Amino acid sequence: VSIKFDKDENKYLAALNALKKSPSTDAVSLCPRTTFLSAKLNSGKLSVNLKLPDEDRLGSAGEGLLLDAFRKTLFQFNEVETFEILVDGKKPDSLMGHFELPEWFKR
Repeated sequence: VSIKFDKDENKYLAALNALKKSPSTDAVSLCPRTTFLSAKLNSGKLSVNLKLPDEDRLGSAGEGLLLDAFRKTLFQFNEVETFEILVDGKKPDSLMGHFELPEWFKR
C-alpha cells in the first residue's frame, strides 16, 4: 500500500491508518474503528498511542494477526528499532487480553 503524508514525522500515523482500510472486497480490516492518536519517534524508539474501541477487540487469533501487522508495518521503516503500544496514553499488559505485550517490540 502506498501512503501519503505531509511531514516526515507523520508517515508512521499514515502507515498505521492504512491498516484501517481493507485492501480488497475479499478482506476485512482488523482495526477499522481504532483511532491512532500519535506515533512519536525518539532515538529509534517509536511510541504509538491508540484508542481501541470495544468493536475492534478480537479473539486471540485476531489479536495475534493485528500485532503481526503492527510489527510488519512499523519495522519497514529502518529508523524504527523498537516500538511500544499505548492505549489511551497508558501501557497495557495486553492489547485485547490474549497476548502479553512486551515493554518494547524489538526488530
